[in-house]
Amino acid sequence: MSGKRLTNPCCGSDLHALPALAKTHLVDSLCSGLSLLNASASALLEAHDDPDTDKDTVAEQHYSALKAYVFFLHWIANQAEQHQKESAAKAAPAAGTAGKGRTKAKKAAQISTTWDWDGDREKLAKAFAGIGQIDLWQLCSPNNPEEAFLMLWSQTVSTP
Repeated sequence: MSGKRLTNPCCGSDLHALPALAKTHLVDSLCSGLSLLNASASALLEAHDDPDTDKDTVAEQHYSALKAYVFFLHWIANQAEQHQKESAAKAAPAAGTAGKGRTKAKKAAQISTTWDWDGDREKLAKAFAGIGQIDLWQLCSPNNPEEAFLMLWSQTVSTP
């Protein structure tokens, strides 16, 4: 495989083509939606004894939504981690040759165009931790959660 960055065929372009603020809004929106979905799934499972609810259909919809959120957030985390490693590798040799005399305006412009992935990683970790609070086996009953879903979730949680 070449050094070319993989892109999500659903999105069609590289995440890093987005402005920093758009990336932050994207992660905020997805993490907020996932947190709400986690709460909804938990409430659904608590009400599973109610015979008036069509638990199986609703649970299947919740599980499908969980898979979609995990897929997109995993992809974003992968892209961000890869970009961060590439940026660090490029910055290391350049750090010793950086010129003195940068102005405050240049520094401010650099900060506003830089994506704070470390802050967004923390938001993502909190949203993913909520999945751990859900009884996935009960949500997926009578089947088990898909192994691919569990792998994406655990890989994203364990990303440094």
